[in-house]
Amino acid sequence: MNDFQTIEQQFAALFSLVEDDETFSALDQNISSWSVGDQVAHVALALRAMGTNVRKALMSDAVTESTGPNKMGAFILKNGFIPRGKAQAPEFVHPKGVSSRVGVTADLEQAHSQWEEIYRRKDEIESSESVVPHQILGDFKADLWVRFACIHTQHHLKIIFDILGDTGIPVPEKVEIIRTNSLELKK
Repeated sequence: MNDFQTIEQQFAALFSLVEDDETFSALDQNISSWSVGDQVAHVALALRAMGTNVRKALMSDAVTESTGPNKMGAFILKNGFIPRGKAQAPEFVHPKGVSSRVGVTADLEQAHSQWEEIYRRKDEIESSESVVPHQILGDFKADLWVRFACIHTQHHLKIIFDILGDTGIPVPEKVEIIRTNSLELKK
C-alpha cells in the first residue's frame, strides 16, 4: 500500500470517529488531555497545514538546497512512527475551544478535498526536489511531507484507539486500520 492509499484509509477512519457523540467525546486523561474529538480536530488542522506544505514544495520558487530532515525527522521517517510524549504540537494546530462534531467534520472535509487535489499531482510530488521546512523536524521535500502526514495521522489514530480501549467504547471498524498499517509505514 502506498502513502496515498494509507491517507485515504486514514481519512475514512477519521470520519468514522465523528459519527456519534459517545466516540467523539471519549476522554482518558491517563492517555491524553485531548478527547477523541480533539485528536481528530488536531489531525484535520495538521493535515491541512501539511497539505499546504506539499503544495509549497511544488512551487517553482521553493528552496532546493537543504540538509534534509534533522536527526529526529530522519528517525520518524525511517521508522514510521512518532514516539509518544517526545514533542508538543505547535499552537497553530491545537484544537480551539470545545470541538464540535459539525466543526470537526467540516475541517476534515476541507482537508480531504485538499489531499484529493494533492493526489492528482502525485507524479510531480515524486519528482519534486524543492523543500519546505518543518518547524521541528528539518527540511522535507513534497514526498516526505506526504510520508509524514501518514505517520502523524497514524500516531493519533493509535492514541485514539488506546482512549477508546481504556474507556470501553467500541472502536469503529475503520479505525482498525491502525492495527494493519502500523508495520507497513516502516520502510
